[in-house]
Amino acid sequence: MSIFERVQTIIVKELAVDESQVVESAILVDDLDADSLNKFSIIAAIEEEFGVEMDGEKSMEAETVGDLIKLIKE
Repeated sequence: MSIFERVQTIIVKELAVDESQVVESAILVDDLDADSLNKFSIIAAIEEEFGVEMDGEKSMEAETVGDLIKLIKE
């Protein structure tokens, strides 16, 4: 399973959205209706899934699914 697929699974679960909506260019707030609490939950789940600690400020500033993926790779 790719990094994208793992992140996609987390977002689908956290936001109860259709998998087809979760693409790298999807804007978390505008396209997926995430609020700041949702973003926090997604980031916490990503940290647990990948065993990483993401920069809090940078991760909350992430606007798209692709931005989150880039932070995992940093």
